[in-house]
Amino acid sequence: MSWIDISVPLTSHLVSWPGQPGMRVRSLETMKKDACEVHDVALTTHAGTHIDAPRHFVAHTDAVDEINLDKLIGPAHVVAVKPKKGLEIQPSDLPIKQWKGIERIFFLTGDSKKLFQKQFTAQYHSLSLDAAKLLVRKGIQLVGMDYFGVEKKSNPGHPVHKALLKAGIVIVEGCDLRAVKPGVYDCIALPLRLKGLDGSPARVLLRKKIS
Repeated sequence: MSWIDISVPLTSHLVSWPGQPGMRVRSLETMKKDACEVHDVALTTHAGTHIDAPRHFVAHTDAVDEINLDKLIGPAHVVAVKPKKGLEIQPSDLPIKQWKGIERIFFLTGDSKKLFQKQFTAQYHSLSLDAAKLLVRKGIQLVGMDYFGVEKKSNPGHPVHKALLKAGIVIVEGCDLRAVKPGVYDCIALPLRLKGLDGSPARVLLRKKIS
């Protein structure tokens, strides 16, 4: 089985979180003038498909270069979920009967298409605090979402982020799951080794696991 790249292409046209600058690219050397190509690239630590480190919301905790690599590589479950009410995913919305053996989970909500719209939208699926607490209790190590937020925009105090990050759960936001069906996959989710920083763009790959 081949790998599926679920990280979005990083371009200057990619939508960004409100208030944060988009990716900026500047040519430094060209093939015509310099016989090679070199570019200067500027982007935020949460551009495109990216990983939130605990330090993103919890002071004096692990930075992105300190995340245990074992959390980022291994079996992952892709779960289709549609909240019964509103856009927040509640524990009762999760179609998981047996949690044993599940360490990494990606939520497939149908929001991936919104990653490629010209404007940011606050109308995306996210986790409720109760759902986040359930993931903590179940020992989940990594949770991935198919839009740019694991919790609803402007949630006072960011309780969902804090609940997950304090428990050491890696958050992967902005995953393009359009070509992925529910099931069990091998997962590789690697951020840049940005020393001491709160997050990083990531290359995230899934491959259907052969039982």
